Amino acid sequence: DIDFGGGWWSFKLVREVPPTGIQGTWKLAPEAGALGVGENQDNVGWWSNSSADVATRACLFDDKYVFNADGTFDNVLGADTWLESWQGTDPESCGVPVYPHDSSIDATYTYDAAAGTITLDGKGAFLGLAKVTNTTELSSPGDAPDSVTYLAELSADGNTLEIDIDFGGGWWSFRLVRK
Repeated sequence: DIDFGGGWWSFKLVREVPPTGIQGTWKLAPEAGALGVGENQDNVGWWSNSSADVATRACLFDDKYVFNADGTFDNVLGADTWLESWQGTDPESCGVPVYPHDSSIDATYTYDAAAGTITLDGKGAFLGLAKVTNTTELSSPGDAPDSVTYLAELSADGNTLEIDIDFGGGWWSFRLVRK
């Protein structure tokens, strides 16, 4: 409370509690090697993003992955995200998110720290790249599964989340950082 000479101003402050576990907002790490693919887990020998890709694909690196305290999950892509030929864009470029990978369907998540997994339930919900599923890389947006499970390792300080997924022909890896 503050007396300003003609009355009192009263304020009520609330402490903001930092999120725990994976709760909160995450983005791809803005660095070389934040996403990549290879023949084995934690191997990005086939392809990984360069430092120049962070700028070229800025519309991907600004996408947010939000794990809400109530168990809901949101892909927050904004007005544009990175699109590839399987989404109807050739050459690959930034563009308007394509259904169902456009956050229009409600999704939830389950994080099992002991098993080291994150499961997203909701057609079109994804981490890293929309095309990667547990059995394949999508060739059409309409083939999106209702659920995807990722291997997940949270750093000791809780600010980095390493994600791996076996798509049946190799492994994609994604490094997310807390926003």
